[in-house]
Amino acid sequence: VQTLVGHARTPWTVKFHPHSNDIVVSGALDSEIRIWNRLTGECVVARTVSGTSSAAVSSMSFHSRGRVLVLSSAHHVYSWGLVGGPARLQQSSPRSP
Repeated sequence: VQTLVGHARTPWTVKFHPHSNDIVVSGALDSEIRIWNRLTGECVVARTVSGTSSAAVSSMSFHSRGRVLVLSSAHHVYSWGLVGGPARLQQSSPRSP
């Protein structure tokens, strides 16, 4: 069992990468998402969803190929591309539902 420590507020949603069981992504009440190495417990990437200073990351899901992470926060849906692996996470512009 590995404990992943680092979010300032309560993690609200957690997902495994669809092709790598060693990669876990978590979203928290403080607008932050983190990508973790499940085996070492290391946080590989920590990012705050822009435009949402205090909105929770309420839901997220990987595309089946594992290159895109889509998440919702406040009244927006965000698309994050994993370019060159999980350490390079790029946010596209928010899409309103």
